[in-house]
Amino acid sequence: MSPPKPHRPHLSPAATPSLVAAAAAGVTLLVLAVLFVGAHAGVSGAHLLRDPAASFGYPAYGGALSHLGVALLGATAVAAAFAATLCPGRRAVLVMAAVLSSAIAADDLFMVHERIGPTEFGIPEEAFLLIYGAMGLVLLVLLFRAPESQYNGTIFIPIALMVTSALVDLVSQALGMSIPVIEDLFKIAGYGAWFAFWWLRSVQIVRSGDDTVSINPR
Repeated sequence: MSPPKPHRPHLSPAATPSLVAAAAAGVTLLVLAVLFVGAHAGVSGAHLLRDPAASFGYPAYGGALSHLGVALLGATAVAAAFAATLCPGRRAVLVMAAVLSSAIAADDLFMVHERIGPTEFGIPEEAFLLIYGAMGLVLLVLLFRAPESQYNGTIFIPIALMVTSALVDLVSQALGMSIPVIEDLFKIAGYGAWFAFWWLRSVQIVRSGDDTVSINPR
């Protein structure tokens, strides 16, 4: 007799219209709240709503590779969050992957650790790196708790690339140098590998329904 399949949450198709409407309403309220706060801070609503290239007059391709990195992190968060809704037994590690990916994406998009933290709140750049490092350690502990985790070591490829990027940034600042191309090359490559790892992990967990599935297909 084959073992019973794990229970997965069921979402009725009849709930689709109300959920889509709720999502639209939620996003609208968020936009209105941001516009309200921005107006009180003296920030133009057009600058918040329009594409940056259109608002500030730089070429349309400006920051294209940076946007690619944010998109890869966003896709990672979506893949992990989707798998987490279907596989409760692996929810902790998948949610942590989604949260960390979202946090780094927001940091990259709004230059949190480079500008907002140090300039607006007096929080040094190193503090953010320590926070992301601590979140990463928690994620690794959750990931390697799975009985079959021999292929999870693949995650150290994107980690090594992203850590190298952070080290290049810190060393260049300490030496008074500016080498953003090298730093960003390692960073974007790391984001690509990070997305590939979590996309594969999420797909295989969902397909198998097994909390101990390895990263390599069999």
